[in-house]
Amino acid sequence: LGAVGHAFDGMLDEVVRSQALLREAEARYADIVQNAVEGIYQTSRDGKYLMANPSLARIYGYDTPDDLIEDQDTAVKLYVDPAERAEFVRRVDEAGVLTNFETQMRRKDGGVIWVTHNARRVRDADGRFAYYEGTVQDITERKHVEQFKSDFVSFATHQMRTPLSGLKWLLELAGDVEGVPADARSYIADARQSAERLVRLVNDLLAASRLEGGRITIKGENVDLAALTRSVVAELAPQARDKSQKVTVCGEGDITPVIADPQLIRQALLNLTSNAVKYTPAGGAISIRMQNRNGEVAWSVDDTGIGIPAADQPRLFGKFFRAGNVFAVETEGTGLGLYLVRLIIQRSGGHVWCESQEGKGSTFTLTLPAATLVPA
Repeated sequence: LGAVGHAFDGMLDEVVRSQALLREAEARYADIVQNAVEGIYQTSRDGKYLMANPSLARIYGYDTPDDLIEDQDTAVKLYVDPAERAEFVRRVDEAGVLTNFETQMRRKDGGVIWVTHNARRVRDADGRFAYYEGTVQDITERKHVEQFKSDFVSFATHQMRTPLSGLKWLLELAGDVEGVPADARSYIADARQSAERLVRLVNDLLAASRLEGGRITIKGENVDLAALTRSVVAELAPQARDKSQKVTVCGEGDITPVIADPQLIRQALLNLTSNAVKYTPAGGAISIRMQNRNGEVAWSVDDTGIGIPAADQPRLFGKFFRAGNVFAVETEGTGLGLYLVRLIIQRSGGHVWCESQEGKGSTFTLTLPAATLVPA
C-alpha cells in the first residue's frame, strides 16, 4: 500500500505541475492577445464577434472589446460595402486561409478607414465549422501616403507625356533618313526603343492614376469574355510559337457574357496571359479556363512557369512590385502590369488573386459579374 500511495502522490504532483504549466501558458497567450498591436478576433459565420482584443475595439472606435462584442451584427455593419464581407467569407471558405484582404470599414463614429484582414476558417474536432479567426490592421495612413504618391505621379507623367511622344516621333524620322551611317542608325534605333519603353511606362502610370482616382469611366456593357480571350490568344500566338508553348482554352462554349468595359477587360486578360507566356519556359503549357459560378464568371490562366516565391505573393498586385525571381527571365518591366489588372477588375466589380508554387507554375484567377444570373 505504501508503494501505491507513493505512486499516487507522484501522479498527483505531476497533475498539479501540468495544471500550473497550463495556466502559465494560458496567461502568456492571453497577454499576447490583449497587448497585440494588431486587432485579433473570432467571429461566427453570420458575422457576430465571439472574441475581440483591445486593439480591434480601438481600431473600430469602441471603448472596450465587450462594447464591440455586444453590438449585434457588428462585422456586417462595419463593412462600407457589404458585398466585400460576402466576398471575404467566400474566399476564406474556399481556401481555408486568406491574407492581405484590403477593404474599407466604418468606425463606430461613422468615419471610414482602410484595413487589411488576415483570416482562417477553424473547424471543431468533428471537422465541422467552428468560427473564423484572424487579425486586422489599420492601413489608413499608408493609403493616404499612396494617394499622395499617386497624385504626384499623375502630375509628373502628364508633364512628361507630350515631350516623350515628340522625342519618339523625331527618332522615328531620324531612323528613316537616307544616308545615315550604320553605327549612327544603330544608336538611333536603341534610343527609339528606350523612348518607346518610356512612353509605355508613362501610359501605364497615367492609366493607373486615372483608375485610382476614378477618372476613367467604366462602360458597363455585355461583353463576350470568350471572344476577348480568343483575340488575346491570337495576338500572343507568335510569342507562344517561338517558345514551343502549348496554349489551350477550355469552357468558352458555355460561358455567360459579363458586365464590363471591353477595352479595359481585354487589357487585363492580355496582361495576365502575356505574363504566362513570358515567364513559362520553352515547351511549357498554358491553360485558360472559364466557367459560370454563382452569378459571376470565373476566368483563370494556369501556367507551368517559374512560379512566384511565397514571400513575394502578398505584394504581387502592388504598384511597382516585381517578384524576385523574374529578373532571371525578364530584366525589363515596370511592375505595373498586375497592379493595373487589380484596379481594372476591382473597378469592374470583380476580384483577382493568384495561387503559385515557385518552380512549378502559377494560376491567376479573376471573377466578373455575369450579365445574367447562372445557377451554381
